[in-house]
Amino acid sequence: MRLAFTGLVLSGMLTACDLDTALVVESDTAWSGTVDRHGQVSGRGHARYDLTAGDGSRVCWVLTKQSSAGTLRAYTEEESALGGTDIRNVRVTTAPGGTVEGCTE
Repeated sequence: MRLAFTGLVLSGMLTACDLDTALVVESDTAWSGTVDRHGQVSGRGHARYDLTAGDGSRVCWVLTKQSSAGTLRAYTEEESALGGTDIRNVRVTTAPGGTVEGCTE
């Protein structure tokens, strides 16, 4: 029984390494920047970028508002090993031409 439980725990730990991670961008204004694995990005409003790195490496981003008004918010959303999602790395700016940046953990 103990061996079976150990195998189950190890299996869960290995699965946790393969969880999907996404960068979520929420904005009421135009923005642009770079996202590792995606290069140059831009948009107005909301966007979502897959950040899942099969080798477990960090993935980073830098986004800048293209206006003096509005709000730019970016965060990572990671699948939870127990189901659902975990929100991390929340960054927000309302500054004119403000920038948000971060990396996966």
